Amino acid sequence: MDRLFHPRPTKQLVRLTKAVDATGFPAILVDLLTRLGYRWYPEYTVYEDYREFNQEQYHAEVRIFDQQNNSETELHLFHGIGVTVEMAVHDAAYTAIARLRGEYSSRLEHTAFRYIPYAPDGDETGYYTAVCTPYVLRRYDPQVLVQYTQALDRTARALAVELHATRAHLYDAMTQPLPAVRSRIHPEYILYPRRTEMPAGLDWPAVGGRIPPRGPLLPVRDRVLHQSVHGAQDSPSESARRCHLQLPRVSGFPRR
Repeated sequence: MDRLFHPRPTKQLVRLTKAVDATGFPAILVDLLTRLGYRWYPEYTVYEDYREFNQEQYHAEVRIFDQQNNSETELHLFHGIGVTVEMAVHDAAYTAIARLRGEYSSRLEHTAFRYIPYAPDGDETGYYTAVCTPYVLRRYDPQVLVQYTQALDRTARALAVELHATRAHLYDAMTQPLPAVRSRIHPEYILYPRRTEMPAGLDWPAVGGRIPPRGPLLPVRDRVLHQSVHGAQDSPSESARRCHLQLPRVSGFPRR
């Protein structure tokens, strides 16, 4: 069997979380939903999308439900990607904020959410083309803070594009030495560089949650350096019964 590209699941469920105590974008999303009158905490499902050459990648889905008790009816579904579980969850929360900020722009015009960048109508990604409300001088408005936040947001979106484009180019480049590795001219480990360890204080804020049971361990002969050692999961793990958690200070519900 070819150890470099052995059969494996295309993805695996790795985290279920409501990110209740998380900071950053998940916390902002909770404040936004509370302001708009939603009832339940958003719920995140994170999958690992398998990539060769140690290009770890995760795909997060965040679901926002209606008011019924333990309802399975989704009002919104947003997506995010990242190179860690935490990055994917924060990316999904950002997308949700940008889309909901645009959808409810009139209701948020005179609130603290006014200057959060939003996705314009027709933007399918809810991310790369987010725009900012023009600054209008108002009493007590911290103009410098608004400008600084808008600059940071644009920088983060540009770096995200650069990150994913660079990873795609790296994958193409890593395929070039593949014949030499298969011929044992070069050692196998050169195709699997070590994962990046972020300096203290720069890692993504924790999102908590539950790690569902993973698939069975692969035989030793099928394992690849730095890659998941687990096989396919049972399908019931993806359809676990949801138990919603109510948002704080619920006050009404948005009409649709």
